[in-house]
Amino acid sequence: MRRCAIMLSVLLISIAVPAQEMTEVTEQQLENLAEINETETEDDSYWQQLDYYKKHPVNLNTASAVQLEELRLLTPLQISNFISYRDLLGNLVNIYEIQAVPGWDITTIKKLLPFITVADEWEPARNFGKRFAGGETSMLFRTASLLETPVGYQRKETGLSYYTGSKDRLLFRCRYNYKDQLQYGISGKKDAGEQFFRGKQQNGFDFYSIHFFVRKLGIVKALALGDYVVNMGQGLIQWQSLAFGKSTLITDVKRQGAVLKPHTSAGEFNFHRGAGVTIGKHNWEATVFGSLRVFSATLTPDSTEEKGLYVATLLTSGYHRTPSELARRNNLHSFNTGGNFRVKGTNWRAGFNMVQYHFEYPMRASANWYDRFAISGKRWGNYSVDYSYTFSNVHMFGEIATDYKHHQAVVAGLITSPDPRVDVTMVYRNINKAYQSLFSNAFTENSIPTNESGLYTGLVIRPFAYWQVNAYADFFSFPWLKYRVNGPSNGYDYLVQLTCNPSKRVEVYSRYRYRSKPLNSDDALQPIRNVTATAWQSWRTQLALMINTRWLLRHRVELVRFQSATDNVQHGFAAYVDCNYNSPLLSAGIRLHYFDTDGYDSRIYAFEQSVTYSYPVVALYNKGFRCYANTRINISSVIRRYIGEGYNGSVTVRMAQFLYSGQKQIGSGLDVIAGNSKTDYVIQILLTRR
Repeated sequence: MRRCAIMLSVLLISIAVPAQEMTEVTEQQLENLAEINETETEDDSYWQQLDYYKKHPVNLNTASAVQLEELRLLTPLQISNFISYRDLLGNLVNIYEIQAVPGWDITTIKKLLPFITVADEWEPARNFGKRFAGGETSMLFRTASLLETPVGYQRKETGLSYYTGSKDRLLFRCRYNYKDQLQYGISGKKDAGEQFFRGKQQNGFDFYSIHFFVRKLGIVKALALGDYVVNMGQGLIQWQSLAFGKSTLITDVKRQGAVLKPHTSAGEFNFHRGAGVTIGKHNWEATVFGSLRVFSATLTPDSTEEKGLYVATLLTSGYHRTPSELARRNNLHSFNTGGNFRVKGTNWRAGFNMVQYHFEYPMRASANWYDRFAISGKRWGNYSVDYSYTFSNVHMFGEIATDYKHHQAVVAGLITSPDPRVDVTMVYRNINKAYQSLFSNAFTENSIPTNESGLYTGLVIRPFAYWQVNAYADFFSFPWLKYRVNGPSNGYDYLVQLTCNPSKRVEVYSRYRYRSKPLNSDDALQPIRNVTATAWQSWRTQLALMINTRWLLRHRVELVRFQSATDNVQHGFAAYVDCNYNSPLLSAGIRLHYFDTDGYDSRIYAFEQSVTYSYPVVALYNKGFRCYANTRINISSVIRRYIGEGYNGSVTVRMAQFLYSGQKQIGSGLDVIAGNSKTDYVIQILLTRR
């Protein structure tokens, strides 16, 4: 059966059956992120921002370096070259003038064009009250659920653990945005299994978030009230915005963006709640913030502590579904403070950063050896200095950090373009085995920056027109134990990808990736399991074809081979076909995905299209089919007829299904579903008013 499927896929490639939008790099980033965290991200703030920039493009004549960084489409060298070009020659007259900026290649310009414009210089509204008119208001309503009923919703009579709420997932969001000067809004979220307007959620949603954010008020560069995120340095002590790891895009190696940003996503853990302000003048800038948060935690009795309790586990999922999860809901208070001071010159920038945490109950590490150096005590803090420097065609950046107990961490990187057709990146990191931080996200192999040293080297070559080669090699080691790794260990990760764009409507790429990581032996006969290397290999080929401005096809084939520490081998195969249609009134897409893997270790991740601001990544393992269909209808004309001019709106419906072969149940624990199918749907209404 597998051979037949492979032969069919190769045939489909040969007759050109490809796929969706040309956003392949972003899709790969999300797939890599899901692979590391084994869950999809809830942070959709970046795509909210890009969607806003599509409607209100960034004016290149007034854009700051930070604003260009937040697009995440330009390297630090390209941004530096553009600022120098504009300072030397003055404002741009025409958008096509950007082709003369050194280092701005055609591929980069194509990605940028939807989000940029060239216009006369524009001054911020000096009358603060005027910012509350003339902006864009948006309202989003989303509901999602499973058609099948998991066992967790059927066991209430037994007295055992069960879900206290319905299986529906709900999201509400209302936002106002005036250019980049004023943003405020409120959102509410209910996860599947949580109560809604009953029980312990008498106020409706389990989670509410409110933000008020102002920019460009004279010396006040940014003011955040309510929920906001803080990003500093290279993420060693604090980075709460979405950040990616290794991919074929070299801009991912450096963390870049504003220090303060509003928290507009549905994430329930990775943000601050309180106030923050950034002031600046000429070549300096300073930020201070304060936050009072409540977390959900596992509290354990201890007679030696002042209040008789300590924190055993800090819960990050945001789930409050079962009686035990509800008992731990918002039971830990924390007061957090911090600040940042930055100075900059023509081609350099340096900063000092600090964060402090004060917990209501002391944190305590578990008895596991790999958790020996975890955060402990009622107080914790981190401090760092960061820098960046550009000289000619070389950009250097980095951060040096220490924690409350004086354990050090270093990240240092370099981006250079020795030739217009070649880009090279290098990132070195050395993070002490005992270094700890909260809300951090640096460029590391681990999901959090601790217990790691390594060297990453990336390369992009454009040897001919329409051809591009991306490659990287990453060598890393872990000086202390890790979860499921009983000793010091090391590994490496290689990737090479060849991409061809013979025309504006065709893109084909093929990539190979090999990763070796340490893992305890799965030999149950060993009293102490040895640490050995596992080998994971993947080959993927994808072809995309834009038939015309409305039709887009894509086809992907992927093979995986996983070899465990005891030489047990698993194979995986997956192939899908996409068909997408897009017009001003109707957008629709369908996918048929076949997968066949020997187990979870040979699973394959795949990005899927969904409703606006939702970007699911599914893990495919065992054997079966995955299919989905999206339909988005523009209802703007109907809304204007009944409400008035200036309104736009859309309704999106999505249905998706897993159909497994030879399985009598799906899932585990309270999420077990009887049968071999799992079907979910999403309905979303999005309204905007200018």
